[in-house]
Amino acid sequence: MMKAVLAGVFLALLAVSAVPASAATPEEVAARLARKRGYTAQQTTCYIGVFKSYARLGRRNDWLVPGGKTGNVYRNELSSRCGISR
Repeated sequence: MMKAVLAGVFLALLAVSAVPASAATPEEVAARLARKRGYTAQQTTCYIGVFKSYARLGRRNDWLVPGGKTGNVYRNELSSRCGISR
């Protein structure tokens, strides 16, 4: 009986540890991208806020902004609020 309980606990822990955790938060990803793109401090702060509101966790456990209409709204907001156009 005890072996069965321990085996169950082991399998549960194994299943939980198999789920990958995101390596970085959306804020960290946005800050890294802003630094890489050479944004000013003010643009970086604005970019982080906009990115955070649109970012979704992708299939590969990375943060991304969807394309299509959502992507257009995101780019428009970056331009109007942050003065960023890519």
